[in-house]
Amino acid sequence: MITAHRNSLGWRLLPWTCLLWTLTSFAPTSAQANDWEDPQIISRNKLDPTATFYRFDERGQALTGWRNDSPWRHSLNGTWKFHWVKTPDERPRDFYLDGYDDTSWANLPVPSNWQMHGFGQPIYTNVNYPFKKNPPLIDGGDNGNPVGSYRTQFRVPADWKGRRLILNFDGVESACYVWLNGKEVGYSQGSRTPAAFDVTSLVREGDNLLAVQVFRWCDGSYLEDQDFW
Repeated sequence: MITAHRNSLGWRLLPWTCLLWTLTSFAPTSAQANDWEDPQIISRNKLDPTATFYRFDERGQALTGWRNDSPWRHSLNGTWKFHWVKTPDERPRDFYLDGYDDTSWANLPVPSNWQMHGFGQPIYTNVNYPFKKNPPLIDGGDNGNPVGSYRTQFRVPADWKGRRLILNFDGVESACYVWLNGKEVGYSQGSRTPAAFDVTSLVREGDNLLAVQVFRWCDGSYLEDQDFW
């Protein structure tokens, strides 16, 4: 979802409603470690968490309205172009560029679980990991470590000009990279927790291209190994 904020303090630009810690020892990571396998990296350019606020133009709207009714909030829920691969090595590398041809990609509703739309399979975990235990590395064996690449376009309302624009993900599992108009916005890891990025400097007039690449598992997935899908 995209939300517009006052430039001084900020009103936001939000996208889709579209991810106990125990002490343990990890294998040393190299300088070439992937972000999703590096315990030192859990985000890049992500805004600090905040309480949730939405702006309305009138007091009555704020008291009776739903947040979706705010004129300063633009949902990016809908049908996105989607491409799925079983392993990170197979993922497309330049799909976030304007000229990339995604006509052969599938259409996927966002938000959704891609496993429920024929991509990969749901895996129930009770006491075993769905990948080999070698933290912080992810080796899914036959399960791989699927990667989903998403693309969509949107336009920013004309009356948002001059405001701070925040791109917000209500929940992504488990790690993702984000690009806007061919520029990297940032990186996030989380267990379906919100992630917000300031995209004020990257938004343009007309169509904006938003691209997201999601990894099913990351080093943080070692913290989730019991009784869930």
